Amino acid sequence: MKSQAGDATRRFWFGGWGFDALYDRVFVGPFVWFARINKRDGVDFVYTAAAGITRGFHHVVALTQSGHLRWYAANMAIGLLVAFAIVLVVLA
Repeated sequence: MKSQAGDATRRFWFGGWGFDALYDRVFVGPFVWFARINKRDGVDFVYTAAAGITRGFHHVVALTQSGHLRWYAANMAIGLLVAFAIVLVVLA
C-alpha cells in the first residue's frame, strides 16, 4: 500500500529530515547575501589605506637617504635644536 503521505514521509526521513534545505535557508542564504552587498569590504579599505600611506611615507623618507654619516648627524643636531626650542617656548 502506497500513499502520497507515505511517500512524502519516506522522502523526508531518507532525505535528511530536510536539514540541508533548512541550513541553506538559515545560514548559507544570509551569508551569501551579506557577501554580495559587502563586496567592496569597507573594513579592509581602512587597512589598505593605512598600508598605502605608510608606503608613501617610506618612499619620501627613502629619498633623504644618501649614505653620508655627516649629513645624518647634522640633521639629528638640527632636530635636537628644534626640539629644545619648542620645549623652551612651551615652558617660558
